[in-house]
Amino acid sequence: MTELFAGWNELILTFALFFLSHIIPVRPTIRNWLICRIGKTLYLGAYSALSIFLFDWLIEAAGRAPYLPLWPFACPYSKLRKPKKSWNFSGIQSFE
Repeated sequence: MTELFAGWNELILTFALFFLSHIIPVRPTIRNWLICRIGKTLYLGAYSALSIFLFDWLIEAAGRAPYLPLWPFACPYSKLRKPKKSWNFSGIQSFE
């Protein structure tokens, strides 16, 4: 069972923290208590900064998670028709 989750720990932890950070601070009683203690402006700023930080960490953790192929890339339909010309990211057209 442990080899099933090997390498996924950071992603699971980060997702749980991101999820909890969007559930706990917005509860009316907790939100009002925090606003009374630190003020609305600081609450909104801290909540936004925490959300951005955790979202960035979640994206990075997803990038470091093990690769899990859903289907093979050797699709038989990809060989039926190839485009004769393509565009790359710089906007230059290349011909095959």
